[in-house]
Order: sequence, then structure tokens, then C-alpha cells
Amino acid sequence: MQPIPVVTGFLLRRDGGDQVLILRRSSRVRSFPGRWAGVSGHAEEPPDRQVLVEIEEETGLAPAAVRLLAKGPPLAAQDRERGRLYTVHPYLFEVERPEALRLDWEHTACKWVAPASLGRFRTVPRLADALAAVYPPVSPEIECAVKGIREDASSGARELARRAVDAFVLAVTGSGAPTVAVLKAELRRASRMLGESRPSMASLANIAAALFEVVAEGEKGLEETKRLAIQRAVALGRDLDETLERTIASARGVLSGTIVTLSYSSTVVEVLKAQRGRLSGVLVGEGRPGLEGRRTAECLARAGVPVTIATDAAIVSLVQEADAVVVGADAVTSAGAVINKAGTYALALAARKSRKPIFVVADWTKIWPRSRPPSLESGPEGDLWPQSPDPVARSNVLFDVTPPELVTAFVTEDGCVDRRCIARRARELRPAVKRLDSR
Repeated sequence: MQPIPVVTGFLLRRDGGDQVLILRRSSRVRSFPGRWAGVSGHAEEPPDRQVLVEIEEETGLAPAAVRLLAKGPPLAAQDRERGRLYTVHPYLFEVERPEALRLDWEHTACKWVAPASLGRFRTVPRLADALAAVYPPVSPEIECAVKGIREDASSGARELARRAVDAFVLAVTGSGAPTVAVLKAELRRASRMLGESRPSMASLANIAAALFEVVAEGEKGLEETKRLAIQRAVALGRDLDETLERTIASARGVLSGTIVTLSYSSTVVEVLKAQRGRLSGVLVGEGRPGLEGRRTAECLARAGVPVTIATDAAIVSLVQEADAVVVGADAVTSAGAVINKAGTYALALAARKSRKPIFVVADWTKIWPRSRPPSLESGPEGDLWPQSPDPVARSNVLFDVTPPELVTAFVTEDGCVDRRCIARRARELRPAVKRLDSR
């Protein structure tokens, strides 16, 4: 079923408390007559342009009369009665003169309602989800931080987690929320955006949930809530440092000789640097197409570790010359499956064939807390082959999944553990993530 692209624009008024506009669809429209919706329509033009066209047609408000506050990621909505699937592009606009609004023939009524009350109305499918994707709006600084994390193809998960902590502090200090309720809504959305910015990386989901947890707990005053939120962020930053030191300590009795690794992981680099007196050499796969392995080689060489870089194809055959394979993880599921840079699975298979251990360096932030598996991100097709002939399709999948039975042990801040410990830790992390995911 080919999805039909549509736009949904929410109009927000802020005079006397936040309220969004919903409109009751008339019997003259083909889809969902009688139901409540935002300003919506088929995306016959690019969505950014089409939503302004729909606002002017359906409410009489010209583009100059509204101000874009937020643009959310597309989401799928199904019309089961008509057997159609829609891709909804949600937007949020502020209206300064709501009294100028005039309805056209597509709607019979309109209401300004509190965003939290949307669930009381019979709406078109996933209207509340579309609103949650754009309300409350976050500051431009948070939008910029999320964009930077999303587009960063070279930094490790721990480095991105630190940037998420810094962005959360910006969200707290820059908030002009008049009440605790509004502040919580703002920080929930900021946390969700940070947690979902890289769908293959568990550390961002866990850090975002941990940051929001102190905000969600109990009823405190506005300034006290801000103070505790910043305090929690500072503590998490310290925890990331302490966790790294403990993970390095866990590796001391395990790693020696010649090690094979792949691409770049800031945690793996720090672990190997700390073991340099016990290592005779490190063989690094270059990590195509981004060549992040070169960064690993540079870092290790500067620290005095003998290092050799090889193509990703060649590094697999070099496993038989090594004493162990050591890789990082962007996520480890509760069952112990490892999501990491594409090529990790091949290294794990080579290690099994050569009877060499494979150690996955993964602290608590890397454990995937949700029951559904993480998405496997793809990079820009042009990174793979910028000027490929038109008939050639390009698949630039950045991550792969290594089955748990191929992993010898997980090197964590609590020592070298098996997948039973991973499953237990995942259960401990799940409540905080569920709290962030809930409305």
C-alpha cells in the first residue's frame, strides 16, 4: 500500500494559556466526516509549502499571520474504512490574532482546546500523536542540538550522550515556562527528541529517560524543578566519566596480545589505550564508507599503541592472527544481540570460526530498554558511491546485528558479564523509558 502524503497544521494561541485549534470536518469531505482534526490536506506541493496553503484556505489566515514554531517527523496513520495509509507531516504555528480566523466549507465548527484535552474528542487517526510530535515547541538551540546529533556520523555513542546532557541543560535554563506543568511538557518533548535522534543508539534513549526522570517525579515549584533537573544532568555527566573508568578496570584482566577492532568507538579507544602495556598490537578495520577507523588508529598511535589499519574486507581474515576481537556497541538488546557498525557481525563470525573470543564493550547506557528492537540507521546514499550510474541501487546501512551466541562476554562497568546480566539491567532501565514515552 503506497502511503499518501498529507500535512496537518496545528494553530496555537498563547493569550491566557496555551490552546490549539481543532476543526470538525464537514459531511462534504471524503475522509473522516464529522471528526475533529487540525488544518489538513493532501501534500500536492512540498509539505512546508502545502501546510501554509491549507491554513490560508481553511482558516483565512495568510502565511504572514502565522509563525512556525515546530516541524515534527512524519508518522503513519491508517484509514481502515477506506483501506488507505497516510504519511502525516505535522506542524505547529503560533497565531497572534485568532479572532481573524474564518472557516471554509470543509469544516462545520472549530474549538480552541488545551493540548492535554485532545483525547476527549473523536478525532482523525493519530491526531494526538501528531500534536505530541510538535507540542510544546522547543527552543531553536535544542532543534540545533538534535540536528547536530542526528547528522554526526563520526562521534561515538558516549560522546553523543554527553552532547545530549548539555542540550538538556540548555532546555532547562532557556525555558520561559510559566508553570511546572508547561516546563514538564517542554522537557518531555526535548528529552524525547534527544532520545529519538539516533534510533540505533541506546545511550541516547537511556540518557534522555534518566534526565527527564527527576522532572517527572513529584510536585515541586518551578525554580526547584529547574534546579533539580540541572543537578541531575551534572550528576549524569559525572556518571558517564565514572562508568568509563570502571569499564576500563573491568577490561584489565581480559585483554592482552593482539586485538582486532572495527570503525570507531570512544569507549573502545579509551579501553585499549589503558591496556597499551599489555597489547602487542591492534588491527583496525577502516569502517567504510565514513572511514571512522582512521580516527581509532590515530588515537591509538598517539597513545603509543602499535596499530595497523586494514580494509573492512581484509580485517575479517586477520582475526585468525589475533588473540581477541574487541568491539563497541550502539545498542545491546535484552537478549544480548549487539547493534554496532556494519561489519561487526562478519568479525564475530570470523572469531567463532577461528575460535577467538569476542568482547563487546558496553556500559549501562548501551543496553536497549524497549521491547521492540532498535531501528538500523542508514547513511546518505551518496556517501557510498557519489556518482553511481542510475540503474545501480545503493544500500548504505550503517549498522548490523550480531546474535548473542557469538559474543564471549560483555565488558561493563560491573565487570565481564553474560547476557543474563544484560537482561536484568534492561528490566531495570525499562520503567524510566516507559515514563518518558507515556503522555
